[in-house]
Amino acid sequence: MHGEDALPAIFAQYAPLVRYVRSTGTNRWNSTCPACGGEPHGSEHDKSMWPDRCVWWNDAKPLGWCHQCQRTFFPDQAPGWEPPSATELEEMRQRRVREAEEQRRKAERQIAFFQSEQVWLRYHEALDAAGRRYWERRGFARCWIDFWRLGWCAVREYPQPDGSVFVTSSATIPLFGPEWAPLNVKHRLVSVPPNRGKYLYEVSGVGQPLFLCDPERELSGQVVVIEGELKAALVFARLDGGGMTIVGLPGLTPRADLLAQIGTAERVILNLDPGAEARSDPSRPSALERMIDLLGRKRVRLLRLPCKIDDGILAANMEPREIRAMLNSAPPA
Repeated sequence: MHGEDALPAIFAQYAPLVRYVRSTGTNRWNSTCPACGGEPHGSEHDKSMWPDRCVWWNDAKPLGWCHQCQRTFFPDQAPGWEPPSATELEEMRQRRVREAEEQRRKAERQIAFFQSEQVWLRYHEALDAAGRRYWERRGFARCWIDFWRLGWCAVREYPQPDGSVFVTSSATIPLFGPEWAPLNVKHRLVSVPPNRGKYLYEVSGVGQPLFLCDPERELSGQVVVIEGELKAALVFARLDGGGMTIVGLPGLTPRADLLAQIGTAERVILNLDPGAEARSDPSRPSALERMIDLLGRKRVRLLRLPCKIDDGILAANMEPREIRAMLNSAPPA
């Protein structure tokens, strides 16, 4: 895979069994799991969203460990390798616990700062003429820009491996829980640095929430589920609310617990980007099949379109009644 790092030679026996290998520090790598797999959290082209399910350490006692299935992978085919003792295994376990706890505390500190400083509101207040033009070109009227507190970050810097700094602007999308509880901000980079996707989160390591088009509306009755926060927002805005409950997914492979939030809905109209049925691994279900199974096949209506839904609406300048009829025409999955 383009841009993928390589596992150390000592783990050569596992190299054919994992994907999305990414170096995350000195003598440490993340990847899918040789046993239970894993997929990107969002775009597969964005290394920051690649799976961190399995962690590999190449230090005094090399091993891999999966957060999901709890399996440990030893390089037992490496020359001179000796299995760890009971004491060493306990030390490894304690190290994993310490790292997980430190990551949790770091995320808590970031979220506390994010909420106390109202970071999402700062970005909204920073909207200048360029920011307003960006959102208007995306199809959003001023009232919706203000409703969701869509914002603008004029300068974001990303250090590059060669020592240079990549500079870009970003459009900001606040993510709220029920009753407008602030959860995070998603940045849409105007220019994209090498080996990075076009989206990133203000606070990392805290999960990727749903985009609730109306945080005051319960996810019950009929819920329209659309891949992508801005696509969902555009549909909602063009319907002027329209009495429909609409949510945006953070990507093609959201966590099961995220989809469980839609568990009380009686019917789900699902729209994913074209290509969702493609299988990256022929031995595993496609992202679409996985999504339908997690949502509950009996209640899912699948809206297949030849293009991304927001592109189609803008290109055809669809009226609210046309959009509503299109959504309601979705057949059972």
